[in-house]
Amino acid sequence: MDALKREQVLNTLDHLPAEKLAEVIDFIEFIVSRPSAAPVPDRPAEGGQLPDIGDLVGKLDWRGDPVTWQRAMRDEWQ
Repeated sequence: MDALKREQVLNTLDHLPAEKLAEVIDFIEFIVSRPSAAPVPDRPAEGGQLPDIGDLVGKLDWRGDPVTWQRAMRDEWQ
């Protein structure tokens, strides 16, 4: 963290009421405790290939309106 951001954080913390400071500490502990997400590669690893799904194009026989189906599926979770 650069010095300017560190100073800004410390200055903000100095002006927080005690109950808000406790929330900040809880949040920091939560952030530190959770595992960091592994970066998602934007391309396959060296020598690897993405699966070829070109042979599937045009083979889906969808019956009905796909948007209506998607909305019905989504609404089940609301």
